[in-house]
Amino acid sequence: MEGKAKVIAFANQKGGVAKTTTTLNLGVALAERGKRVLTVDLDPQSNLTMSQGLDPEELDRSMFDVLVHKVPIEEIIVSREVDLAVSSIDLAGAELAMSSIRRERPVRLRWPASRMTGTSRPRSVSTATPMLMYCL
Repeated sequence: MEGKAKVIAFANQKGGVAKTTTTLNLGVALAERGKRVLTVDLDPQSNLTMSQGLDPEELDRSMFDVLVHKVPIEEIIVSREVDLAVSSIDLAGAELAMSSIRRERPVRLRWPASRMTGTSRPRSVSTATPMLMYCL
């Protein structure tokens, strides 16, 4: 029987406190132990995204589009050392863009079975997937 997903958020407004390093290292360590891990880069500087060899300026969509334009999060996930919901500089304007939204909208995720080791059907993130969120 699988437990519920765990969400671990690393947040601090101060730079240089190892948010990116901690997120990546913990994510990789959990993945090496057989856990399904999704890292979510919510930093407009996109350091976690760049740490996976991606250029944020070349991305068509990012977490900005998930939060503001209601793009399904599955469409911005890339697989590298761990699965990553990518970020871009557009996130710097997300607060202003979202100020007209009246209430919170949950981000629902159906992680494709192809991204899950040892399973052949999609499962909801709320029941199957540890998630590491890297925030400002």
